[in-house]
Amino acid sequence: MGEGLLYLRAQCHKVERVLLEDFRLLAFLDPALTEKQERVLQEKLLALPQTEAVQFISSEESLAKVREADPELGSSVIFLGSNPLPDTFEIKVESESFSNFETYVKSLRAISQVASVRYKPAQTQAILQVQYYRFFIDFIFYFVFSIWALGTALAIIFLSWRADFSASLIPFFS
Repeated sequence: MGEGLLYLRAQCHKVERVLLEDFRLLAFLDPALTEKQERVLQEKLLALPQTEAVQFISSEESLAKVREADPELGSSVIFLGSNPLPDTFEIKVESESFSNFETYVKSLRAISQVASVRYKPAQTQAILQVQYYRFFIDFIFYFVFSIWALGTALAIIFLSWRADFSASLIPFFS
């Protein structure tokens, strides 16, 4: 049972790591921001308690990624004229803070220079579920280990008491 719990625990860690590596939280910026305001906003985002890292992605970089992923879509965007993609901050959130993720997103949306916040809700839900299962497996593992340790300690105490009791009876029977 212990090996099974350790295996499940390791699998939960692996799935959580993969989901977190793939997770993207994008904060689209107000197009009217100057470069100085963007740097101030980046510092604001880094100052939020659950932010691990913030990366600026210009609208040109976004368009290049769109062209790379789907050349036809990239050509369509260029055909329309100016680049419609806004400058963006990609935010990496601390893995421990996913339990308060909705509060974090609300605090992002409250910042006036952030036009929109985008992420995959289903992926967020999957991360939360894996973290819950990992916590539950850890709880079971430590509970079983505690019961085993308590049983071992009680067995040692009982055997020690029995040995002392047996040794004290020897003078009476000799």
